[in-house]
Parts: sequence; C-alpha cells; structure tokens
Amino acid sequence: MTTSWLTNGDSKLLEWIAGHKVLTVKQLSVFSLRSDQVVRRRLRVLEKKGIVETRERGYGKNRGRPENIVFLTEEGKIFLRDNGFISDHDACPVGSTIEGFSVNHELLVNWFRIHLLQIEKSIPMFSAPN
Repeated sequence: MTTSWLTNGDSKLLEWIAGHKVLTVKQLSVFSLRSDQVVRRRLRVLEKKGIVETRERGYGKNRGRPENIVFLTEEGKIFLRDNGFISDHDACPVGSTIEGFSVNHELLVNWFRIHLLQIEKSIPMFSAPN
C-alpha cells in the first residue's frame, strides 16, 4: 500500500496510536490540537484503508455517553512497520489482542500523560519524558 494519500496529520495520528496502544477520539484530538470532528473524519479514512479500527466503549453500568476507542489493526501494524513508523520490536496490540490488556488502565495512563504535557507547557521549568 502506498503512502501518497497519507497526510502529515495522519502520520502523527498513527504514531500516537502505535505509541499509546489505544486512544479515545478525545485523546487524539488533544494530542493533535484538532477538533474531535476533524479527528473522526481522518480516522474514517484510516479505517477505510484497514489501518485502524474503532470500537464503541461504554462506561460501567451504562452510565454516560459511550466513546470510541481507536487502535491498530494487524494490517495497520504491518503498514506502519513497512513504512518505517515502527520497528519489528514495538509492542502494539492490534484488534485481535485488544481485549488482552486493560483498556481502562491504558486510557487512564494516556490521560495522565496528556496532563503532564499540559503542565509542562504551563510551567516550562517542569519537563516530563515522553
């Protein structure tokens, strides 16, 4: 699969997804500094290409509005590896193994990372490793 259709923004979205295992649309919009709508539009393109998959995730006891979580497909992992985005040794869970780890834990860790990055922007003396 060629990468001529892939925008710089798409590349960054894929790097974030690969690096964080699973993300919500809201988390991707915070990382990319784009609106949720723009992120959803780009994800639809990536999903049509078979690179990412989105699943609806509800909250416990059916409270709150469900949100979409985004992760790589097996084809997406191969695409990223073949195009130099990730190495063979990068541990990226894919659709078939997404249930094998704690999604809630990963999403919470991602929010923690996002807040650390926001603190770093607000207080330049503080720096957080990526």
